[in-house]
Amino acid sequence: MMRRGLTINERIREADDPRKAKQLSNLSLLLTAMGRFDEAERFGRQAIAMDERIYGPHHFEVAVRLNNVAEILRESGRYREAEPLYERALAIQEKCLGPHHPFVATTLSNLATVYRATGFSRRAIPLYERALAINEQTYGTDNPSIATVLNNLASAKFDVGNSGEALQFLRRALAIDEQFYGPNHYEVATDLNNLATTLSALGRNSEAEPLSRKALAINEVNLGCDHPSVAEVLYVLAGILCTQKRWKRALSEITRAISIFESHGQQHGYEHPRLPETKAYLQMIQQALR
Repeated sequence: MMRRGLTINERIREADDPRKAKQLSNLSLLLTAMGRFDEAERFGRQAIAMDERIYGPHHFEVAVRLNNVAEILRESGRYREAEPLYERALAIQEKCLGPHHPFVATTLSNLATVYRATGFSRRAIPLYERALAINEQTYGTDNPSIATVLNNLASAKFDVGNSGEALQFLRRALAIDEQFYGPNHYEVATDLNNLATTLSALGRNSEAEPLSRKALAINEVNLGCDHPSVAEVLYVLAGILCTQKRWKRALSEITRAISIFESHGQQHGYEHPRLPETKAYLQMIQQALR
């Protein structure tokens, strides 16, 4: 319906129209949610080009469109292509909104995530720290937006060997979300899973396993047993079990995770990005059981 409306409007409007650019952007967002990244990118880039012609290259609307396409690229694993779009969006936002606006914090965090995904965690840390400071100043120290940045900052800190700080940030994020949402919310499950992952990487599996199982139970209740977030926890739990050489239990968890990822991919027409490494994990477990 949205695509048909766009075709009709193309016949009656001038080539460049803010409403048409908005429609292109909305269609891109819809296709992204459906996992149709190639089509989403095409329409998103058309929206960028149209807004640049309408407003000029340094307008806030252009930054919005740049962020949207960068998100498509990031979600599809094309981090290096996303990086210059985030950097350009950030420069526009800082000029239009000032350096301390919450939108700037969001883009800083997204850009930092791309840096980390491409192996540059040290470049990511100051961006996360700046995003954290902006959000604390804007929302206070106990807002869920703080917890999101803390989780990301913890991952980057762990990457560079600062495990103590990483655990501190993860526990603070968990406390914030438990206070805001209650102890059985899926955001709390995400925090628990992140904390379990870090503890397991430090060899503290007796602490990690109950956190992972709690995260699993919360996600199953809130999201259903076949949700990809359930599979994400199963992947972490399988890893914990592997380090304890509990291969048969690990096999059960990883097999279920693969089934969920495959089913989700079939429903949405694309392969879940976690599926290849989950299958590799399965092969390792099967080899250990021989």
